[in-house]
Amino acid sequence: MLGLTWEETAAATAEAEHCTERTFFNTLTMQFALKRANSDQKAGYVLTIARKERQGLRVEFAIRVPRNLVGSPEDPRPLQVLHRYLGLVGLEVTVGDKVGHLILDEAVQLSETQETQDLMQIVDRARHSIVSLSLVALKRQGATPIAQCAVALAVDVDRYHRVIRGHDPDSEVTVDLAPSVEAALTASQLFAPTATFALKRNVKDIIAEVRERRSGYLARVSAPGYSLELGFREGGGYIRRNTAELHYPVSSDEFAGERASWVFTWSPTMLQIHLAASKARTSMGETPPTTERAAATVGTRSLETPQFVLPEPLVQFLRRRSVLPRTQYTSLIDLWRTVRESLDDISLLIEATGKPNPFWDVTYEGGAIVSRRPKREPECHAAIQLLFDRAALAKNLTVIPEFQTAGGALDFLITGVLASGAQGRICVEFKHAHSRDLYRGLMEQLPRYMESQAATYGIYGVFWFKGRDWDQPTLDLPLSGIADEPEALRSALGEAARVLPGRVAVVVIDVSRRLSPSRG
Repeated sequence: MLGLTWEETAAATAEAEHCTERTFFNTLTMQFALKRANSDQKAGYVLTIARKERQGLRVEFAIRVPRNLVGSPEDPRPLQVLHRYLGLVGLEVTVGDKVGHLILDEAVQLSETQETQDLMQIVDRARHSIVSLSLVALKRQGATPIAQCAVALAVDVDRYHRVIRGHDPDSEVTVDLAPSVEAALTASQLFAPTATFALKRNVKDIIAEVRERRSGYLARVSAPGYSLELGFREGGGYIRRNTAELHYPVSSDEFAGERASWVFTWSPTMLQIHLAASKARTSMGETPPTTERAAATVGTRSLETPQFVLPEPLVQFLRRRSVLPRTQYTSLIDLWRTVRESLDDISLLIEATGKPNPFWDVTYEGGAIVSRRPKREPECHAAIQLLFDRAALAKNLTVIPEFQTAGGALDFLITGVLASGAQGRICVEFKHAHSRDLYRGLMEQLPRYMESQAATYGIYGVFWFKGRDWDQPTLDLPLSGIADEPEALRSALGEAARVLPGRVAVVVIDVSRRLSPSRG
């Protein structure tokens, strides 16, 4: 019971003002309750989770909740409050292949390895002081082990006490993106320890900007213990992380090409800039774009840096960012960015936890896995919706799958309330990277759906499976061999989307099972 006396906890449970009861697997009934705090009004409320037994209620978990996280004081909903609060003070937990700050009412099939481990795992446990709740039972369906999870959660104790005391370290984090890159780059990418970002710029424009002193950063983020900035100045591109800086100067004599592809890459021990300039023209069609390169020039500059580890407060900030509560949006652009970043966060979560299995059909013989194949697109949509729901709940977004339009069924229509009172609409369409309709989906399907909904903003999502268990697609893209394949594809699609009438962001969600370096 975090910072609560036994008397406060008992009173909050027995005299709860707002309750929700849930029964799990027909055997366990739990009460989620909220009550205004008596001894400390600044704390707002006390939230309790209790098990119903014959003798009465047995409290399993209790926590103080700041007043501003409760939402409507007339009718606060305990489970919604718990979701929001764990977005601030919770750590991600896993049960089998399920991942989240709160796993509720899930029956999860386990592998033989997972069966022998703790049924609930806490991500990055060693670096935190933790209070957790795990109501998970191991059952069997024939020979298959099943984890029946009623409730699983974990709280970062240090973070919890800082929030209760009113200190908000998130106010010290700043993110600034130039309008020219906001469709292609998000804060989640900039804070990632390893990432690649590609864009095209005319070399002559860069040189002219320097002469006219119009050069500057494209993206800049800063926080205690961390800063990253990339852009153009002094006749070339640059990337700076903390005190380490790499600059790639160019001149009109060195690069004769009309346009240049700049690829910025950073890792824990390296900053790198690739540059490919040519008079190439890219054609779009039913197949991936092909590029006829004329007198192409490719160069690379690298800077080794001391081993860099992202500060832990920033790791937690990124995890909270996807579930911080929102009630309305200042503009359509604000809504579009929020949806875009939430999808990016899903991709980063899958990568960080190494849990892409919801997107794969796995065939077992006995307890052994004999094959994996990508699930069909509609089944992947269901997995994305499950992962997106926690953000949608906190951010007041409505997610409508398979939305029927005059042009056909849109994968997702996502709506949010704007400050003007109007309803903003974002059209989201997904395709597998190996789909024959990949480019037609971007250039024809999504624009048609957006037109039918009078939507200015859209998002095109691509599922990337290529890795240990899948060898498709095979692509020949302008940045193949320079950027990693998912980023090369995102760059090519993003470049193609520039001619569309609306604003479309491309998100590549990496659900591949990549072979780790240690395994060769």
